[in-house]
Amino acid sequence: VGSEMGIRDRLPLYKVSVLCYNEMYVQKQQQGWAVRKACSGSYHKTEEADTMRILGIDPGYAIVGFGIVSYHGADFTPLEYGAITTEAGTRFAARLTAIYDDLDYLLKRFQPDCIAIERLYFTSNQKTVIDVAQARGVIVLCAEQHQIPMYEYTPLQVKQAVVGYGKAEKRQVMDMTRRILKLAQIPKPDDAADALALAICHGHCATGVQLQKRTIQAGDTI
Repeated sequence: VGSEMGIRDRLPLYKVSVLCYNEMYVQKQQQGWAVRKACSGSYHKTEEADTMRILGIDPGYAIVGFGIVSYHGADFTPLEYGAITTEAGTRFAARLTAIYDDLDYLLKRFQPDCIAIERLYFTSNQKTVIDVAQARGVIVLCAEQHQIPMYEYTPLQVKQAVVGYGKAEKRQVMDMTRRILKLAQIPKPDDAADALALAICHGHCATGVQLQKRTIQAGDTI
């Protein structure tokens, strides 16, 4: 771990390293917003030309799950997954800033070809929906500034793509995600598993690099 822990040099509290960090777990190390850096050095693309690197994002404002996979042919290879977390009781604008900074770091480090994000759905808790929508807007902005295309999927679409059954239970989706990625355990936290499932969903809904799902356009509800 690097000695300097600046705002752009930290990595999320929960970090499961799969390929680039030799399958080592880095658990929660400190309170507050969390960590954005687990090791020094940069991560360069080494995949074949027809390989697609997909970043799945499970949006939120307390926890933003992320999962990065490499997709080639019919095979998925996990590169990194974890969660961006923000501290409860902190000014909401500061929490949004932390999400933006962490995501900006991930996009620069892993250079994904595209992003798959869960489509916002409404619940009875209006405040939660509004707060998640604001965090999701920050995520969309960051992706747009990096000029990375973003694709949205409903939970039903993810279940159908990963399990083959639109009414599958959450545990079934997480276990199938583990199997597809050939992981020993279900990814933790759950938000990271959800993000990986989104990435897999997008891979199944794309043909090579010609993506079939619509991107988020100006005017869409985010």
